[in-house]
Amino acid sequence: MNISELIKVPVLEPEKDDYIGDDGLLHCGICHEPKEAYYPPELRRTGWEKHPSECRCQREKREAEEKEYRDYLHRSKVRDLKGKCFPSKALDNWTFDNCILDEKKISFGKKYVNNWNEIESGNYGLLLWGPVGTGKSYFAACIANALIEQEIPVRMTNLSAVMNCSFDEREDLINGLCKARLLIIDDFGMERDTSFGLETVFQIIDRRYIQRKPLILTTNLSLKTLDHPSDLEHQRVYDRVLEMTTPVAFLGNSLRTGIGKHKKKLDEILNG
Repeated sequence: MNISELIKVPVLEPEKDDYIGDDGLLHCGICHEPKEAYYPPELRRTGWEKHPSECRCQREKREAEEKEYRDYLHRSKVRDLKGKCFPSKALDNWTFDNCILDEKKISFGKKYVNNWNEIESGNYGLLLWGPVGTGKSYFAACIANALIEQEIPVRMTNLSAVMNCSFDEREDLINGLCKARLLIIDDFGMERDTSFGLETVFQIIDRRYIQRKPLILTTNLSLKTLDHPSDLEHQRVYDRVLEMTTPVAFLGNSLRTGIGKHKKKLDEILNG
């Protein structure tokens, strides 16, 4: 008994318009590529002669099905990451594609996303500062959504949400915030201004600093306030923030990156 009798070799069922070509193989009646191929001579001596092979039609169908499945997995992953990232589902649609900000801001944000590997490895954060209503939160959410489309975990929150948790919930929440590859803290400086509140803020920011994970903050505080804190408790927090981030001013229609003592390397990446 030879090997072909021990193993059942699949037999192709011809479809309409399929035909046997001059090479002795079954050919597709649509694309005219063979649906079979010959085994190497050493296998043919065992009794195996031909095996199924994809024609162009079958190959394109398989590739389309595989792409559809990959797209499904990607959409599911993105949906899950957005659910974990944003405090409100409305932020899911804050993207660069429908961004209400000017082209200079959009270009700046896209460069931050497109250079993410270098941004992340260098721990280059942003401090988006300026008056209410200038688009800081929208800009930050656009960055978050663009990174999530690359399946990069991002968390966006405000510290008031952290402060309002119970003790057990707060620790779990902080751990989750610190695990994200990018953390966005919205309305920084608007949380309860107490020793406990400042300590919690510092704990989150300092963990990110130690882990060398980027941080983006939006704030209505001015750079003057951040550079000249009212007491040592605030100074400890603000110094750490300014060490980890490059200030970006949102003043009406202007967008300026603060360089000086802050990270010049980030400016080279985004504007070089």
